[in-house]
Amino acid sequence: MKIKNRIKVYKIEEDYIPKTSILGISGTSFGVQLGACGQRLATIIYRGKENVAFKVWSDINLEDIVHPEEIMSWIITNLDPLLISPSHVRRTTVILLNQLNRDIHG
Repeated sequence: MKIKNRIKVYKIEEDYIPKTSILGISGTSFGVQLGACGQRLATIIYRGKENVAFKVWSDINLEDIVHPEEIMSWIITNLDPLLISPSHVRRTTVILLNQLNRDIHG
């Protein structure tokens, strides 16, 4: 699978705290993990142990996550959208958000 605009391995910010496991996207060699940088949501896409995309969501607090569509869209645009199934990305994102909610709310 080809990664769009892959130039380097992204540096993860020092205050990043993982809040979920790394969950694979079915049918790919990619995984996604959600975490926190301060009170903001952060998302990492991995290929193997290498992180290939990292984003801190300046407009999404950990307590305010309701809809996964924005996160899903970001994941798909960072991978080759022709080779990845949106339904697999959605399933992975929903599972991770459930893990995140359990971590935050107990």
